[in-house]
Parts: sequence; structure tokens; C-alpha cells
Amino acid sequence: MLMLNQDSPNKFLRLICSPTSSLYSKQERHKSAVYLESSYIWKKLVPAISTGAKNHVLSRAVAATQRALKYSPNPTPQQLVVETLLDSHYRRQRNKGLDRNAIAKIVDAAYSEKKQLNLVGLMFTRKNICPLKRQGNCESQVDLAEIASLIHLNSFASLINKFYPWGVRYYILSEGKRYARTFDYTEAMAEEYQRNLQKVIDELDLGHISLIDYEDFLTDKLSAAELAKRRANYNVALKLYQERMLSIFNPDDFENSLRRAVELDPKDDPGNLEKNFVPVFRSILNSLPYPKLKAYADLQNSEYDQTYLEAFRLLFTPYKQASLKKLAKYILQKAWLATIEHNAQELADSMSAIKVENLIGNHTFRTTINPKSGSQLGIYTMKETTSRIQPWHGSCLLEVDGLGRLTPTILSKLELESKLYIPIYYKSDKLVPLCYGTKEAVSVLTTTAEPSFNMSTR
Repeated sequence: MLMLNQDSPNKFLRLICSPTSSLYSKQERHKSAVYLESSYIWKKLVPAISTGAKNHVLSRAVAATQRALKYSPNPTPQQLVVETLLDSHYRRQRNKGLDRNAIAKIVDAAYSEKKQLNLVGLMFTRKNICPLKRQGNCESQVDLAEIASLIHLNSFASLINKFYPWGVRYYILSEGKRYARTFDYTEAMAEEYQRNLQKVIDELDLGHISLIDYEDFLTDKLSAAELAKRRANYNVALKLYQERMLSIFNPDDFENSLRRAVELDPKDDPGNLEKNFVPVFRSILNSLPYPKLKAYADLQNSEYDQTYLEAFRLLFTPYKQASLKKLAKYILQKAWLATIEHNAQELADSMSAIKVENLIGNHTFRTTINPKSGSQLGIYTMKETTSRIQPWHGSCLLEVDGLGRLTPTILSKLELESKLYIPIYYKSDKLVPLCYGTKEAVSVLTTTAEPSFNMSTR
């Protein structure tokens, strides 16, 4: 069960191990970059994304109506709403989660009571600082990935609202404070990230979205006794994970540690032979800061992202240098402990029977970016391509469709630079790219006064 090789079930880790993966040097990145004026970005580019999303909503409303006509010659508003909630341009893996009848039951109840229809999702934790996923070291930064995604999610609610007269609200619960300890950042950084997201929501008048920190939401919704029970359950869950997972951690025989973790995992996942702990560990591994690795890069007078890529490629091969072997153990241990903390948080909320959809109201759909069998609706935060990276992890790529329209998707920095896409910066901020683009997309951005967007996820 080697974790870092080209057979890994984690797409991003397979990308790291690929011999064709590479990064620009800092000099190459800036030499190939394009710089755009802030006024163009906010007065031309971003409004064009909003216009593209609105146009897409209109086309999907027509498609929903056509689908509804297959069931009834005179579809009701409720039937039309059900079709929007099943729309393949917003819903991932529609075969998972609530079926048509279950969706219709919630919609019918809300409609009869003339109540607002709600969506809720736990998303936008903080900007991942992994140097292979994005450039920069700030967890609070917002770039075109978040901007385009927020517009897309708002358009989903807008589509539903086309047929639902009592209002639609999409609640985004940001888990910034919840996972600050897991991912080794401050709550202040989480709050700053949420403020930056809220600025986008306000600036673009994304009227269907409400952004709330997950911990603040629970503090408002739970009683003092319920909050105390949650804290007690966290202590129980943390002790359970520590007892099972600390003793089996052995960086010198890590394959066995992974096998034992699957055997001892307190949380089963019927859809995954490796259960829960190991897949979460793989994800967390590339979501943490590694100051000692950064210090090593500085000592070697090398760029941190290049050193990071080299270190992770060699993570499970015998090191000849004692310093590298020591670093490997440090990386594995930090990620292992973070996974224990993360899973204890999640188990505690499960033990406390916390269901955010119930805390919002009776007419609420729980959405998720990771659909599984159950009551949640899988959703796209943005168009997905070769590797499924979420906006708060990666960077936006702009391409051009057959009609000359720009299309956004989200990829890791490693994949973007391996394919030689062009970094695009604010002219006033040359530290971190706003996004990347193909040559054709860059041509549109630099020669077209009024760009247009195709915001389909298909």
C-alpha cells in the first residue's frame, strides 16, 4: 500500500510522482507571465464572469422546463424546481444523495408553507498554502478561483429561484476556525479569509449567498448544554484516535502503519476499502505548512516549491542523507497528528448528532463536494477536469471554447506549470498569480476589451 507512487488512489499524489510533472523556477514564472491592470480585472473580467453565469442560468432554466415537460404537459413550479435541483451542470454524481421523490417532498413542503428554500454546504476553509497547489504562503488570500466559484454557486441558487417564488438561500459554512489547529494556522487568518470572501460577495451582489464561519454558526444555533456536550465528545474522540493511531505510527515501516490504520479506523466508509483515516491523511499531507522543510530549502539556497516537490517524490524511498531522512519523518509525523486532530473534530460532531441542515430549518438541502450515498446533494463548485481541485486549494485556469469564450476551471499549480500554462498577475501585485491561462486565453485578455465567459461545467 505505497502511498506515493503512480498507482496511488489520490490523483494529486500521482501527479507528484509523474516524471512529466515540473514547476517553473521563479525567474521562468515571471518571464512567461502576463500582467493585467486591476481596473481591467474588476471592471471587465470579473463582470464578464457574472454575465456568463447569468446567461448560463437562462439556458439551464429552459433545459429544466424541457425536462419537466416529459413528466407533465403543465408542470407545476414545484416540478420545475425539482428539475433545477437535479441539473447536471450544477450537480455532481446525481445518482448519489436524495432521489427525485425525496427532493420533491422537501420542495412541496416548503412551497405549501410559503417558506424560503435553503441549501447549505461546508466549504471554503482557507486558502491552501501547499506550494505545489498554489503560489504563496497566505491562507487568507482570495483569487480568481474563489471569485468564479462563488459566482457559480450563487447562479445555482438563482436557477432554483427562477421557479421558486418564496426565495432561495445558499449558506456557505466556512470551517476556518474549526480546522485552524489541524492545519496549523491562526483563527485570525481564517477570519481574514472569510472577510475577503465576503468582500467578493458584496462587491458582486451575490444575493443568494450567506457566508458564516462554522464555529460561529454552531455557537449561535446550539444551547450551552449542547456546546458543552460537543466539547466533551471531542475529548472522547481525540483520546480514541490517539490510542489507536499514535502507537502504530512508524515512519521506518510506514506501509505497515497504513495497513494498521485501516484495521483500527474508528470510522468506516463502506465506499472505500481503506476506510477513512488513510484517505484523509493523504489529503492532509499536502495541506500543511512545513517550516523545517522551508528552512532546509533556505539552507540549500533553493526555491521552496522545488525542494518540496523533490522531498515528496522521495518520501518513501531510502534516504542516503541523514538530513533528508529526518525531514521525511518530520513530514509524516506532522501529517499523521493533523489527521488525528481532524478526524477527532469530525467524530465529535457525529457523536453530538450535529446536522447543519436541521439547524437551518426544515426546508434545507445539505450539499457536498464529495458526494456519497446518503442525504446530501453533490455539487460542482466549478468545472472539473483532470484532477478535482477545489477553489480554496488550487488556482483558476482560463481556456477558450469553440466560440471564443473564456472558460474557468481549477487545477493545482503543479499541473498548471507542468503543462506550461501562463501565469496571470495583477500588475500591482507580482507575488501571487491571480490565475493561469492558455495562450489563446491570454490573447483574449490582452486584445479583447469586452471578454465573454462560458460558465458551463460540462
